[in-house]
Amino acid sequence: MDRKLQDHWSDLIRTLFKPDADLRVRDNEDHYEAVVSWKLGTDPSRPSKRSKRIRIIVPWETVDDYQNKSELQRKNDDEKLFQFIKANLENFEPNHNNPIEMGPPEVKWIAGSGVLNS
Repeated sequence: MDRKLQDHWSDLIRTLFKPDADLRVRDNEDHYEAVVSWKLGTDPSRPSKRSKRIRIIVPWETVDDYQNKSELQRKNDDEKLFQFIKANLENFEPNHNNPIEMGPPEVKWIAGSGVLNS
């Protein structure tokens, strides 16, 4: 996947989270994948407890479609991706009760062609 597009989507996604959120892009040839989490600060016995991990995936076919669109269509798709993540965040409960040994649970948000091409 094109590094410029990876950076572009990462910058877009980063604006939806607090500045201290950890956003990591996983290097995949066949899709875009970012994992986001942050310190919750809600459990005095676990001051470093992290939120559930959010895995945001844009499948390869959707990435390919995006890259073959005009600049105007891409901006429209960027807005759709932004709104998709924003809507999911509104219903997202970051807290969890997993013990420290298990690590935080993970949720997957897939922004396929149904999201960007709708």
